[in-house]
Amino acid sequence: MERRSLAPYLSGWSVAVALRDPEALAADQRWRRALRFGVVAVSVSMIALGFMVSLRFIGRELDVARMKADFAASVSHELRSPITQIRLKGESLLLGLCDDREEEQAAYHAIVRESERLSRLVDNVLDFAAIERGAKRYTLRPGDLGASVRRALVSMEGSLEFKDITLQVELPDDLPAVFHDPDAVGQCVINLVSNAVKYSPEGERVEVVARQRRGTLRGVEQDLIEVAVTDHGIGIAPHDLRQIFEPFYRSRDSLARRRKGTGIGLTITRYIMDAHGGDIEVRSKPGHGSTFTLRFPLEPPDRKLRGGAPPSSTPG
Repeated sequence: MERRSLAPYLSGWSVAVALRDPEALAADQRWRRALRFGVVAVSVSMIALGFMVSLRFIGRELDVARMKADFAASVSHELRSPITQIRLKGESLLLGLCDDREEEQAAYHAIVRESERLSRLVDNVLDFAAIERGAKRYTLRPGDLGASVRRALVSMEGSLEFKDITLQVELPDDLPAVFHDPDAVGQCVINLVSNAVKYSPEGERVEVVARQRRGTLRGVEQDLIEVAVTDHGIGIAPHDLRQIFEPFYRSRDSLARRRKGTGIGLTITRYIMDAHGGDIEVRSKPGHGSTFTLRFPLEPPDRKLRGGAPPSSTPG
């Protein structure tokens, strides 16, 4: 098929194209450019957001891994220390290296003291493992809360004497009965007093005071029994207050980190108080000491409760 040009037949003719609405075309072009820019900007923002979320998640996982590693190291240290003391004192007795009866008695007391310390550590680790599995339960019965606190304090007399800490106790005899698990409450008291002793200088005092008062617990005004443990040690920095109840958390403060610990005692204490329908309140001033207050409701909760996940600690 032959193709021919029309140019020889249409000489002098020209073709012109006119836009009916040039402004509409310009606006359409501007809209398309803006749309492309918007798509690119949103894509870049989503990539940047995903990158930041990934970094934050990785950072959090690294923090958890670091805290777990610190926990393992701390538990190893906490286990090694009493075991070493028990072995040394036991060998001294076995080999007859004690010079007199008084030195023998001191060795026996040291073995008992370190055995109790070891037992408390193992109990905390086992209880924490049960809490993590959601398998830890407590049986609450009406009873004398003051008596449960006294039993716990008696078991710590050796540790207090060893560090020359004076314990001041105010436990009124007329406190009303409270639904509680005596062993669990004792564990709370021991954890708090142990921390108070640990972060107090030698020769200081630790105060344990119980009282009944009207207050607000979990948003409800009601009658409460409070057990407060006060020390006059190094105190807690404000930025640590909301994290000290988290598992494995250890303060980054140089003074606090000199004291060894597992980082689970306060986590267990909070869990126990939650299971009792109560909470734990903390007030602290760096350089002046801290007060941890266990707050129990007088209204009886369910007889058997499993501790819940919601945090019930109240930094003051």
